[in-house]
Formats: sequence, C-alpha cells, structure tokens
Amino acid sequence: MRPSLDPGMACRTLVRAVRLGWEILRTALEITLFKGLSLIHRSPSHNPNILPINDSDDFDDLAVDRKSPSFKGLSLIEGLEGRPRFRGLSLNEAPLRALGALGVEFEVAGPVPFVGLLVCNHLSYIDILLITACFPATFVAKREVSSWPVFGWFARQTGTIFVDRDRPRGSVQTVAEIRRALADGKLVVLFPEGTSSGGADVLPFKSSLLDAAADFPLAAAAISYALEPGDGDPAEEVCYWRDMTLVPHLIRLLGRRRIRAKIVFGPSKIQSACNRKVLARELHARVTELHGRGAAPVPTGPAPWLSACPRLGGSASRA
Repeated sequence: MRPSLDPGMACRTLVRAVRLGWEILRTALEITLFKGLSLIHRSPSHNPNILPINDSDDFDDLAVDRKSPSFKGLSLIEGLEGRPRFRGLSLNEAPLRALGALGVEFEVAGPVPFVGLLVCNHLSYIDILLITACFPATFVAKREVSSWPVFGWFARQTGTIFVDRDRPRGSVQTVAEIRRALADGKLVVLFPEGTSSGGADVLPFKSSLLDAAADFPLAAAAISYALEPGDGDPAEEVCYWRDMTLVPHLIRLLGRRRIRAKIVFGPSKIQSACNRKVLARELHARVTELHGRGAAPVPTGPAPWLSACPRLGGSASRA
C-alpha cells in the first residue's frame, strides 16, 4: 500500500522541492557561466593542483582541481596511454547537491572505471545523478530526451549522445559517436535494457550499440535502491517505469524519509571484437550477477541532510 501524505511528509516534500528547484537553477547558471567563459582544459604538468590517477581504484585518485570552488570546474582524467583527457563540463558537485535535495545517500562497491564503456541496469532518473556523482560521464539516451523540458537542456549541455531509434541507420551513427567519445578518453554509459524497470530483474539487453565496445575498456555495473520500513516499495516510489508520469512520481519521491542507493562495479577489461548478440548475453549475465550481490541495505538511524559521498570525504563501502 502506498504511504499516505501525512503532515510531516508534506513538509518534507515542500522543503525538498524548494531545495531541488534551487539546485536546478544553480546548476543551470553554472553551466551557462562556464560555457560563456569558454573554459578549456590545461595540462596537469602546468597546474600543480591537478592530482593524477595511479593504479589504485580509490576515489582520492580522481584527477581533479581540488582548489576549484567545490570541484565545480573542469576535471582532467588520465586517459588511455597516460594522455590527459578533457571531460567537458564536469559538474562534480551538482549531482551530489541534487541527491542531497532528494534525500538520497549511496555507497559504492567494486573497481570504479574512469574510461571506456560502462553498461548498467536502469531503474530511475536518479541513476544519472548517482553515476555522475562518482565520476564524469557521457550518457547515451533516446532522441526524445533532447526535447524534454529542463532535462533535455541539461542533457544537451552535458554532451549526451542521442540515438534516433526511428531512423534505419540511427544506431550505426550512434555507434560511431560512441566510438569517437571513447577514443577521446571519455567514459560512456549505456543502459542496454533500452528502458527502465522496477528492479526485480535485469531486463534482456539490446545489442545494437554494443559494437562500439570493440577494442575499448568495457565494464558492468548494477544499481539498487531501498527505503526505510513503512516508507513504501522502491519499485513504486523510486523506480520510474511502466506508465508513470514525472511530476506525480517526483512529488512522491520527495516525500520519502530517506532513499538508500548502492552501485556495484565489476572489473573493466579491453573488449575484443566479437558477435554483439553474444556480448549482450555475457554482459547481461555480468550485470545480473552484480545486481544479485548489490542489494542496497535498508536505511537505519537518523537521515543525514546531505548524502554521504566518497569524493567529499563521506563514507563509502568498498567491496
């Protein structure tokens, strides 16, 4: 049964809605400012504040200008063959602020990738915030997203690769775009289920875009959500799927006491060319295995105002 809207929930929804609205406006202003200034990357050798990545998978190894205001500047990631790669506008703090406004806290397990293709199950629009809170990423989305109010603007500004499923050669052009992004040292995130789900199972993977992975690092990940006892079912209150509409779903989401999320990453490896349908089945098995061992724990204790985040010094569970 869906929880009723009690006075406490109504107050929590209102406060979080105001805070989320402010964070959206703030982030839009930051994007506009950085775009207007035409901020470009600088080599780490010319900037002593840039910390390079080494072989460790700790979050502290992220090469980012730590003296920029709250990590809101550009980030330089050591790409393939040790070459510094420009990641575009990396809004490192903005996703964390949005997650805090939504009452989400999360933990991360497994080796975190920074380049290559990442495939993951898809449950909600929160997935995007969770992933970009961990590292800068380029997402692949359906063409319709580019025309959505607010979300479409953010998607275009942050370099999302759009696929036109109605065009016969739409996937071929998208594969070429993904490969160009991968060759430029970016991390590209693909949701091969092609839609979102309620999280009970991982849906079958579509293989049309997996040709892009050939000769590049390939990793898998799984996301899961949990709510406090009595706060509803994550499949109905957190996951955004079936015929749900955005505004009513977001209002219910803002009223939850706390949302617990977990991302489990699998090891990354260079993917040799192979049959994409075979690769789709292999990746589905890998994501399903990660999903099985990565269930988010039920939240307990007092809910923090801002979610824990490894990059900002909060706690994170590592497998």
